[in-house]
Amino acid sequence: MATRRKERRFQRIRDIPVAGKIEVLWRKYRWYCHELACERLSFFESTSQVPTRARSTGRLHDHLVDAVIRSGQALSETAAGFAVSWWMVRAAVNEACLLKFPDVDAVRPRMLGIDEHRFRSVRYFKDPDTKAWQRFETRDDNHR
Repeated sequence: MATRRKERRFQRIRDIPVAGKIEVLWRKYRWYCHELACERLSFFESTSQVPTRARSTGRLHDHLVDAVIRSGQALSETAAGFAVSWWMVRAAVNEACLLKFPDVDAVRPRMLGIDEHRFRSVRYFKDPDTKAWQRFETRDDNHR
C-alpha cells in the first residue's frame, strides 16, 4: 500500500517489432511502502507484462518462443528477425521449456529401441581355420 511517490525514472522496454525495432519508454514511479513489516521500504511499479527488473515485454518472449518452436527457426534467425540478442531468445526458450515440458525424471519410457542399449558396434572377424566370418560383440561390464 503506497500513497507517496519517491522518484520517477524512465525505462526502455523492448517490444514486438512493427516495421522495425521498437523501444517503449515507460515512466515508472518508485513508491514509499507504508507497511511496517515491509523490508524493502520502497518499490517500483510493475505489471504482469513487464515484471520487476524486466527489460522486455512478456508478449515479446511469447513471440520469440513461437518463432523457434512452432516455426522451426534457429535461435540466431529469430534473434535477427526480432532485432534482439541471441541470448535473449535462448533465455525465453529455456524458460518456456521449463514451464511447458514435464520433468524428465518423472516420465517413464514406454519401450527401448536398439540405440538405448547398444554401447558399441558389432564387429566381424574371419576365422582363420574355417574361413567363415564370425560375429563378435564386445562386452563392457562398466555399462551394466
